[in-house]
Amino acid sequence: YPQQVDDPLGYNYVKIEYDNYIEIGGVRLESGHSIDRNGNVIVGNGGSGYAYYLNGTLTLNGFNVSNLKTRGIYAHKPLTLQLTNDNSISLISNDHAVYVDGYLIVCGTGSLTVSTTETEQASKDAVVVTTGFHMQSGDLRIESANVGLSSKNNFGNQFVIDGGKLTIHSKNIGMAVPECEVIMGTSTAGIAHAAITAH
Repeated sequence: YPQQVDDPLGYNYVKIEYDNYIEIGGVRLESGHSIDRNGNVIVGNGGSGYAYYLNGTLTLNGFNVSNLKTRGIYAHKPLTLQLTNDNSISLISNDHAVYVDGYLIVCGTGSLTVSTTETEQASKDAVVVTTGFHMQSGDLRIESANVGLSSKNNFGNQFVIDGGKLTIHSKNIGMAVPECEVIMGTSTAGIAHAAITAH
């Protein structure tokens, strides 16, 4: 929403705030709402079997959707993916499984498997971010008909994997992050903080 902002130098300008929502399977999900695998939206946290969005954090709790004909998760600003239990998103269309116009953080104790399939058109990258990626915890598995994980705006982006497990099965390129800084976790007492596997 437009907001009047006072500048210390005496200038007045209007700051534009985006609405607080994301899209899942083409369905708009406002902050404070949940969606189930059939696209039904309810107010509040639906619990198991739902995806719940609140102020920049999307909690997936046993949320499994398949045969989507449009992009899976779309966020027009930074997003934190909180994983609980096992989750999956699969597409049968030429689109992204996850697209975040901003920084993506993955955390939690659960897992998420995202998959795209080959179509007559060139397949899009499975997971795309524009300003960086941080794998903190949880288990993210990417199965892609093209590139698994990519950065749209490369210069200066940071990809951090210091916890959890990232597995990419790709028919093309696992990670396409040119000119980005990639930071991998270290280990303590022989226990790895992070693991990445590409096939």
